[in-house]
Amino acid sequence: MRLWTASPVFASPFFVLSLLQLTTADTSSNTPPQKPCTVTSTQSGNFFDLRPLTRTSTSASSSSNTAHDWTARGHDYPANFTLNICAPVLSDVADVESVPTSQKSNISAFYTTQEGKQYSIGSVSTRPYFRGRKLVLEYVGGSPCPTPDDADSNKEEEEEEKTNKNKKKKESGYRKSTIMSHLCDHDAIKPVISFVGQVNHCGYFFEVRSSAACPTVGTQALGPISVFGIIGLVAALVYLVGGCMYQRTVMHARGWRQMPNYAVWAGLVGGVWALIKSIGNRCAGKLHLRRSSYHRPGARRSSLESENRLIDALDEDSGDDV
Repeated sequence: MRLWTASPVFASPFFVLSLLQLTTADTSSNTPPQKPCTVTSTQSGNFFDLRPLTRTSTSASSSSNTAHDWTARGHDYPANFTLNICAPVLSDVADVESVPTSQKSNISAFYTTQEGKQYSIGSVSTRPYFRGRKLVLEYVGGSPCPTPDDADSNKEEEEEEKTNKNKKKKESGYRKSTIMSHLCDHDAIKPVISFVGQVNHCGYFFEVRSSAACPTVGTQALGPISVFGIIGLVAALVYLVGGCMYQRTVMHARGWRQMPNYAVWAGLVGGVWALIKSIGNRCAGKLHLRRSSYHRPGARRSSLESENRLIDALDEDSGDDV
């Protein structure tokens, strides 16, 4: 019996290998690009979407005429913070210090001092990433960082700087930046943004707790199981379609005999059907034995009665002869 009746091309191992390569190549090339403000963990494969945290002009409070950004208190730091997630702030940033006018529309976080001065602590970024298992969003390119001398200056020096308007501030060459660590909190109705600390008035760290930082279902890259499932489906289609075409055109088969390896599949189906019939016959035999056992006492009684009648008849005949 021939176990393989399809075309030798489809039976070739080189064809199978080329099919696997083409399928994996198409899967990788057709992988959709990551959407802004979303990320997929390379360790767990979980998908995260921070877009619900983005504040827009339509999400501003209708009872207020001003835009509604996210805010965080500085507590012991002499400033309060205003920021947005994956988008520029909606507040007016025209007075932000030492940021070109062309770049002010991209400011995503700033703080306001007690004197009313505004300093940018980072421009917009829509690329969250993972540092280990920590989901992080980073803003860079804020206002210039002060030099250590300026950071440690006392009030007298600040007053002298106010009086001397022509004196230029010293700059360290670095710019302020922001790092936000996003933590999952299923019970958070709205995000809770906490200021953690700063380093040399240059790097600012925040902790954001929200339900948006929890894994969600979204459009993400196919996992290994999905890839192997697609490969198996394509291989099965190639086997059926190619085998049927070969059997019809080359072997001139018709009907069910067009199926590749018809004899093998027919034998397999016949064996399964025979097994089902044998099981059914055994079950039916057991049921018949049970039913017949219920009628056995009655049959015994009838046989005993007939024997008694026969004995009585023989006794009568012997009495008449005497």
